[in-house]
Amino acid sequence: MAAAVLAGHNQYPPAYGTAALREAVADHQRRRYGLEYEPQGEVLVTTGATEALAASLLALCDPGDEVLAFDPCYDAYPAGARFAGARLVPVPLAEDGDRFVLDADALRAAVGPRTRVLLLNTPHNPTGKVFTEAELAAIAGLCREHDLTVVTDEVYEHLVYGTEAHRTIAALPGMRERTLTISSAGKTFNVTGWKVGWVCGLGASGGGGGRGEAVPHLRLRHSVPGGARAGPGGAWRSGPRSCGGRCSAIATC
Repeated sequence: MAAAVLAGHNQYPPAYGTAALREAVADHQRRRYGLEYEPQGEVLVTTGATEALAASLLALCDPGDEVLAFDPCYDAYPAGARFAGARLVPVPLAEDGDRFVLDADALRAAVGPRTRVLLLNTPHNPTGKVFTEAELAAIAGLCREHDLTVVTDEVYEHLVYGTEAHRTIAALPGMRERTLTISSAGKTFNVTGWKVGWVCGLGASGGGGGRGEAVPHLRLRHSVPGGARAGPGGAWRSGPRSCGGRCSAIATC
């Protein structure tokens, strides 16, 4: 980071993110989840994950549409839905002993004629729940049945403990083309003040004509932190515990 600033990387970066950073994010998705994304048209760098959430909901929702989200949820979700003129419909998680689990019946009952988006957060804030493979398969089946787009918030993807394993719904059959996947450097590398997030999906940065087409990133932010993005681009692969380039680790996580 310091080297990037001293080297003069202090001006507006490219609007969709530096090429090196977008390539590193695409490499990470390929290595960890077996998902292929084109860095040029399917990876968009944003001012943190919250901007990616807001931009995605603005792109996908019209006034009066409905967004499903598992309750309790991060407070930016209802705010983002209102910002887009949509309404957030909470789907309560069920308690099972000392765990939270998917209530598939409640989820199905929440789908209506104006439902457009299912907002998924796994690992989940604030409960810490990690959705299981079977739960993700049930969610994916319902989304395919009702032609819903999934916006999946995976900022805690590397903060999983014990025997739990994070899985991304985008890797399930028929889901890559109907999912926008959001993550960020902030939680993984303990650099929340840098506000470096990203979204992966068809048309996320204007190419491919997919569900992320016209994500209104440029109307929410003229740019994003330049120095914070210049540093990750060049050193994004040095390892998750590197102090000198901690954001450089994303492609090898």
